[in-house]
Amino acid sequence: MKRIWIIRTLFSVLMVSSALFELRAQHLEVYFDYKRFGSPDNSGFLEVYLQFNASTVWLERDTVNRTLKSKILVTEIVRQGDKIVAFSKREISSPNMTDSTVADFYDQQRFKLAPGKYELEISCLDMLQDSAKAMEASTPVLIEPIDRDIFVSDIQLLEGATKAATVGPLTKSGFDIVPYVSDYFPPEVTKIAYYFELYGSKQYVGTGKFLLTQKIVNSRTHEEVKDKAIRSRMLAKDVTPIMNSIDIADLPSGAYKLVVEVRDSLNSPIHKREVHFVRNNPDQNITASDLVNINIQATFVERIKNSDTLNEYISCLRPIANMNEIAIIDTIVKSNNMRIKKQFFYYFWLNRNATDPEYSWIGYKAQVDKVEAMYGTQIKRGYETDRGYVYLKYGPPDWLVDRPNEPSSYPYQIWQYKKAGRYNNKRFIFYLPDLVTNDYMLLHSDVPGEVKNTRWQYMLNSRNSTNTDLNSPTGSGNTQPQWGNNANEYYNNPR
Repeated sequence: MKRIWIIRTLFSVLMVSSALFELRAQHLEVYFDYKRFGSPDNSGFLEVYLQFNASTVWLERDTVNRTLKSKILVTEIVRQGDKIVAFSKREISSPNMTDSTVADFYDQQRFKLAPGKYELEISCLDMLQDSAKAMEASTPVLIEPIDRDIFVSDIQLLEGATKAATVGPLTKSGFDIVPYVSDYFPPEVTKIAYYFELYGSKQYVGTGKFLLTQKIVNSRTHEEVKDKAIRSRMLAKDVTPIMNSIDIADLPSGAYKLVVEVRDSLNSPIHKREVHFVRNNPDQNITASDLVNINIQATFVERIKNSDTLNEYISCLRPIANMNEIAIIDTIVKSNNMRIKKQFFYYFWLNRNATDPEYSWIGYKAQVDKVEAMYGTQIKRGYETDRGYVYLKYGPPDWLVDRPNEPSSYPYQIWQYKKAGRYNNKRFIFYLPDLVTNDYMLLHSDVPGEVKNTRWQYMLNSRNSTNTDLNSPTGSGNTQPQWGNNANEYYNNPR
């Protein structure tokens, strides 16, 4: 398992995992990674990749074309001892975006370096945020010489690649390559795509061939995953660029390695390179045998002794569970078998964080407690309410409109998210038809898969419009906007 260092200051949290980083600044989130490639003259290229979380940067609106753009100042310094050997300072602007198309954006910088040890320093500053402070991080970098037998570059994970029309900063081997700046693969990502380069095979093999293997290995068992390998005999070249992908749609949750291995004609290993990644795939159906075989000895679930407490812990998972898991939850809480309940509970979190399932549970439990305090009622736990469900599934809203006293409407709240799951700029509207409890009901959302009610405005206004026919396709009855009702305006333009 990778070592993780956490450095906390008043303004930032810097998380370091191998060459992968996360920078946070009040609102700004920037992810960056680096990879090393060779050069024919035995020097190396250090490529630095940045991914900006668009929902956390400040955006400036162009008053003419109504589009949005960011403005980030990026400084990258490569030091060798006290000497600066490479330097880049530039202003990064996002592509033109609209309110409904806010998306992450990327940057890449390439430095040519001689073999040796270096220190890479990166600083990011949101220039549109007056109170922002520059986020800084550094990491050691080793540029290895390639003047030896067959040598494999770092493995670059890819988000996408297209044939390059012109050569740009993301162009490699004739393709514009968009880096995947993470080692985490959520359920919606069904392939692991990657690029690497192979050097020196011609000098080593001559005119012959060699065996190249690309495979996925379980980090815990060190066993090769069945049917997740590409093996081919390669013709020797000075430089061999490889771009490939492996299907991981059915790869269970867990920690893995993508391993590239070069072997000679006698099947003897010559060189190997690997990159670690974590797969989250809770959509894989759980079977009885899966649970029975789960070893919970010496895990955090063994400390849970009370059956009612365990039932509560399992029940509160519903907002973030898939359909298969929900069916199991509804069945398993009625069982008296404590062990099978514990095995399911552990399996649930192991499926989402193979390296530290307890950490993920503790973080989620803190949110469950918060939801209980805010939305719990006398007859419902917080996570059972509609607002609790949305909060746990999508997190706290970025904007919240609370209107408890409009004259012609039931009390209502409008929640807007910059990002709700994989969707941008989505909304939920809740209302309180009983006027008494704290149990606001979800009336409408534009998030696919959630409650959709095209006549939500009429239902919201029916407090003083008892003759309104809500089922009428034309909205017969009192369908005009009511005096003092601002729901539609707030829904479209939250503030």
